[in-house]
Amino acid sequence: MLPHLDEALTLRSFSAQKDEQHQYVRDADARFDQLLAAVQSGDIKKYNTKKDIVRAFGEPVLTRDIVIDGLPSTYCLYRYAIASKARQRVYLYFDNKGLLVNWEQI
Repeated sequence: MLPHLDEALTLRSFSAQKDEQHQYVRDADARFDQLLAAVQSGDIKKYNTKKDIVRAFGEPVLTRDIVIDGLPSTYCLYRYAIASKARQRVYLYFDNKGLLVNWEQI
C-alpha cells in the first residue's frame, strides 16, 4: 500500500530509542547530582552499605576489587553518564562486608 512504510516505521523506532536514551542520561545525571550533594554536605555518612548507596544513587559506572591495608576491599566510581561531562568523579570505598569506609570527590 504505502511504498516506504517499512522505512518510516524504522525511523520512528529510532526516534523512540533516542528519546529513551536521552531520558536514561538525564536520570543518571540527576542521581549523580544527588550523590555529589550528599558527598559535599557530609550526608553520605547516612548510607552505610553498598546496597544503600546503589538503592539511593543507582549502579556505579565502574567497580573494582582492591586491597587496602592488606584487606580485600572494593571501590566504586560514579560520574556523569556522558564521558565528556565527567570531569567530576566520586569514588566510594567499601570493606569486604560491603560497608562504606571512605569516599573522595575528584
